[in-house]
Amino acid sequence: MINIQINHPVMIDGETFSVRFTADCYISNDGIGSYEYCGSVEIDKGHDYVEVENIKWDEHLYTLHENNVIRKATRSMAFGSAFENAYYNYIDNLDIL
Repeated sequence: MINIQINHPVMIDGETFSVRFTADCYISNDGIGSYEYCGSVEIDKGHDYVEVENIKWDEHLYTLHENNVIRKATRSMAFGSAFENAYYNYIDNLDIL
C-alpha cells in the first residue's frame, strides 16, 4: 500500500478550490484464477485496478458546508481517476535496480 498525495480542484459555490488530498492506494485484481467449465480447466486472469482508501484532507481549513461539498466530490469518477493516475505515475517513476 502506498500513500499518495494530490492537489485536486473542487468547485464550491461557483469558486474552484485546489484541495490537497491523501489516500492509501494499492493494486487489486478481479480475477478468480483457475476454474472448471464443462469439464475443461480455464484461468481467469482478471484485470488489475487501483483501490483507493482512507481519503483525507485538512478539514480544519474549510467550513462545514465546504467539507460536505468536498466529501461529495471525493465520490466522483474523475476524483478516483486522479488518484489512479497519480498512483501509476508514482509506480512508473520508481527507480528499481
